[in-house]
Amino acid sequence: MSAPVTMPPPVTVPAGETARAEASTQAEEPARAEVPARAEVPVSSTAPLAGPTAVAGVPGVPRAMPALPVVGRRTVRMLVLALVVGGQGAGASYLAQNGIPLPGPDGGAAMRASAFVAVPELRAAAVETGFELEAARVRQRLRAQRDAAPAKADAALAQARAAQARLRAAAERRRKALREARRDPRPAARLMAADRGWPQSQFSCLDSLWTKESNWNYLASNPSSGAYGIPQSLPGSKMASAGDDWRGNPVTQIRWGLDYIAERYGTPCGAWNYSQVHNAY
Repeated sequence: MSAPVTMPPPVTVPAGETARAEASTQAEEPARAEVPARAEVPVSSTAPLAGPTAVAGVPGVPRAMPALPVVGRRTVRMLVLALVVGGQGAGASYLAQNGIPLPGPDGGAAMRASAFVAVPELRAAAVETGFELEAARVRQRLRAQRDAAPAKADAALAQARAAQARLRAAAERRRKALREARRDPRPAARLMAADRGWPQSQFSCLDSLWTKESNWNYLASNPSSGAYGIPQSLPGSKMASAGDDWRGNPVTQIRWGLDYIAERYGTPCGAWNYSQVHNAY
């Protein structure tokens, strides 16, 4: 037969103690209401933090806080929350700049703890980003130069073709002038004078001189002196030094006459000035 169970006598709480306990509970409720709701804290896309378990896995932060007075526990909890939010904000900014997705609400406290990034890493990331931007600008300039190269080559080719066309046109004019020298020897004489570097003003003097001497007639002959041809060479056989066809080729006569003027007077204007004074040259 077992011994009878003896129930402890009921504890009688004095009425004054009960009133003080209720007053303490009522005073604690407004103080707890002052703690801001976790949903108001901007912690990226992670789940709201709840108590000390929200920082599990973070070095230096215990999983459970020791028993503290009500006011002290709440103060420590607020400080830990501020540290966590600040660290997660810096980490989230770094992850967003580098295209790394933040963990979702189901990532857990361990995933949220990975958002903590040291300040040296942030500085290194900023420097690396600056280098990447400068490299991108260099690549853009190189692409622009590469794209502009064909246009420059086309422009240079067009200029070369235009210069070649001008040379061909000048050569054709020269052939035509020499070919038609018997009909009009002046264009041929103008080209041959320009070949010597004489300007248009010198050809004007040459035109006046040979108009006076032979009127540009390559068959002109002076019966009294025997001078012959456009330059009125005396005797005409001197022009054989310029070509055997001196009797009927005005180009040969012009070549000899220009050589004679350059040797004796330097320029056609010098010969023309002498001719005006002495009526001969």
